[in-house]
Amino acid sequence: MWENKNLSMKDIINNQQYQYARMNYLMDEITACTDIGNTRSKQEDAVLLLPHLNNPEFKLLAVADGMGGLSFGSKASNLALLELIKWFQSLSESYYYNETKIIKEIEFKLHEIDYLIRKSCINGGTTLSLAIVCKNNTIFINIGDSRIYIHKGSIFEQISNDHSISYDLFLKGKIKNKDDVRFHKENNLITSRLGGVKKLLKIEKIILTNSDYQKVMLFTDGITDCLSDKQLIDNIQNSSSDKTPSEIFVSLALSTTSENKTLDLNEYYDIIEAGKDNTTALVFSKK
Repeated sequence: MWENKNLSMKDIINNQQYQYARMNYLMDEITACTDIGNTRSKQEDAVLLLPHLNNPEFKLLAVADGMGGLSFGSKASNLALLELIKWFQSLSESYYYNETKIIKEIEFKLHEIDYLIRKSCINGGTTLSLAIVCKNNTIFINIGDSRIYIHKGSIFEQISNDHSISYDLFLKGKIKNKDDVRFHKENNLITSRLGGVKKLLKIEKIILTNSDYQKVMLFTDGITDCLSDKQLIDNIQNSSSDKTPSEIFVSLALSTTSENKTLDLNEYYDIIEAGKDNTTALVFSKK
């Protein structure tokens, strides 16, 4: 059975992902890579590749970036993905044809997960970016400042919005260039999450037809803080490497230091160090 080969699911169920300094996962056209980074002493990111038991074309893909210090960040991100495994496996395969039901049920499930994390993880919380691939459409959910991108031909686009103070400033035009958001000193202050001391949950939902994309990319901010959109685009079709697409993004984030040469240092950092955070990428490339 495929579930015996699904190491990401196995590692979430056994609460093992946080123990790895680096891990790669591969299932057919889906790859994922997660790395502790260059400066952190613990891993709080988690990643999940989950085809449905009865239909591998029906799949849930997710990344989560835990926060809260001590062991609570890793516990929160793992718990979020563990609960999603239970929920997705409980769905009838007929849901593959019924996105309306999924949207209704996953919103309820996310509020339940938020409660479970706040109850069991003290001050721990987590972001969540996920995709559920159905027959005709893909449902995307974003909570926090992990990101969802799509790629098709000449189109490379971030389809989610960061739930952060800095990204809100960008949307209001107070930060002119999106690439500058990552240098802003309040970029780590998020405005939506699962868990935490107080409820702070906003659920962003996006639906695209499956023909709208060739690739889906889910990144924690360990990728997108270190790499500009241009750097992501330049490396998305790097076929000369023996690494998977996800490994390419992670390795680049771990080796790229970005410098701010124009922005006011009272409001913006001058340097973003390579690998400054836990770093996770998931890439779904359609056949």
